[in-house]
Amino acid sequence: MQTSRFVGLAALGLFILSGCAQPTTSASTGQVDPEVVAREQVAELARDISAVRPVDIDGWARAAVSANNNANTTIELIGIDAAQSEDLSKPFGRLDFRVPVPALENESTGDPGEYCFRVEFDYYGKVGRWDSSDGVDPIDCPTDAAVVEPPIDESAVAVVSANAREVTKEVLLERLETGKPATEDGIVTAISEKLGSATGEFEVVARPRVYFETSSAGDRIGVAFGYADDCVLVKSENGAVEDVYPAPVTLQPGELGCTPQTAVADPDQLSSPH
Repeated sequence: MQTSRFVGLAALGLFILSGCAQPTTSASTGQVDPEVVAREQVAELARDISAVRPVDIDGWARAAVSANNNANTTIELIGIDAAQSEDLSKPFGRLDFRVPVPALENESTGDPGEYCFRVEFDYYGKVGRWDSSDGVDPIDCPTDAAVVEPPIDESAVAVVSANAREVTKEVLLERLETGKPATEDGIVTAISEKLGSATGEFEVVARPRVYFETSSAGDRIGVAFGYADDCVLVKSENGAVEDVYPAPVTLQPGELGCTPQTAVADPDQLSSPH
């Protein structure tokens, strides 16, 4: 179990010296600069949530609070500022964090010291170099800033049914034997009717996406559910129905993606390009 990262300046110094960041030290005392430690902690939190891929800044805020609670750290979310963007590479907004450092007292109040940082997020995670604290920008801590609770996510989340592969293969095999369903819409309907129900709050069952190509050489059908991190692909081609398992990197945005066309792509295209 991971314990609190902020247990005093001595422990923070050991954390930084272990290689997570390059510390700034005082020439007279040789002590680790606590601001560098605090900044790296926020950067680490941002890296921890990069795989979540929310679609707005509220989603990043929820992910940050959840990861912070699970890690038992004392990083505090004190600001959420949304930005409008249709471009995945442009920031959705920014989050402000406060890091109390118990070992560092405020000279004027005697209270624990604190550092504050601002981080911008786009679809891929924090803006700036991923493996460093680049993009974690120091700001003045607002006076008496309250901890912010992100809004509850009440949007519908499409989830891939547990029986998606089984049902899809059943429908496609039936089509090979009987010729029905005969259309793309018919395939979508036949599969959707057999899918299991969603169980989580605000969850809906992801519908199949179908690619249907008819030619004298025979039909080629690709079926896809979900997206890059939860993708199910099945194809019907050359009189056979098969599961398709591309290299995970090919399913990411900017690559082939989790699409029905990927299901019927040339096998050479489905291996890792890197």
